[in-house]
Amino acid sequence: MLAPVAAVPRDRLLLARVGALCGLVIWASLTWGTIFRPAVVATAALVLASLLLAARYEPSDVPRTPLARLPAFLDLDEELLATVSYQIAAAVRVAQLHGQAKQEAGTDTLTGLANRRVYFERLNEELARRGPDRPLSIALLDVNGLKAVNDRLGHTAGDEALVRIGELLAAGVRGGDLVARIGGDEFAILFPGAPHPAAERVMRRVAETIASSTFLDGRGLPTVAWGVVAAPLEDGDAESLVESADRSMYRHKQLTGQQRLA
Repeated sequence: MLAPVAAVPRDRLLLARVGALCGLVIWASLTWGTIFRPAVVATAALVLASLLLAARYEPSDVPRTPLARLPAFLDLDEELLATVSYQIAAAVRVAQLHGQAKQEAGTDTLTGLANRRVYFERLNEELARRGPDRPLSIALLDVNGLKAVNDRLGHTAGDEALVRIGELLAAGVRGGDLVARIGGDEFAILFPGAPHPAAERVMRRVAETIASSTFLDGRGLPTVAWGVVAAPLEDGDAESLVESADRSMYRHKQLTGQQRLA
């Protein structure tokens, strides 16, 4: 009779399974971050199950001969792996839907920009970080004559104007700035790390670009009134800062209105 050869090393089974599953955990964490926690938990459960299965394989339990080859996984293993794989797939889908819902909840449906909630959340975060070496400025904008566009050309044209202006704003600011639509015809921009003069230069350039731009059919876009303020180094909350920018914007609207009349 042929003498049995050494059993499949338990360490090899253990390392193969745990290595593959740990790789999945790392990949999932890097890809989905914190929203992937349900799948990470499910994967951790699969790792634990593999450890328990691997612990069953003692050298005396799984003899091998030159004529018989031991399968890498037994039927029980395959059933367990399939069951937990379904759980992971479900967790992945839940994570994807959660991420999609979170993104949609923070996005203005018309322009695709950040909405009011996201803007104020980010503004509060930046206010907490401000300091002598980290200035903060904000801008508030109002579309001039949007009601007249809606009345004369229809709301579709008014929506097109808002979308086009939002695109020009997003294209005209710096990489780390945040552009949001916070009301019907109101936009707001957050300028982290920018002192008042720098933010004002950006706004002046973007406003000039909007004034010289057109609808798709060649008609001129409405212009914008805007105001820029810098956050004080101490005190001052988000609401008071936005109110200050709103007053600055109103003064600009009055000034440009007087210039047009002149």
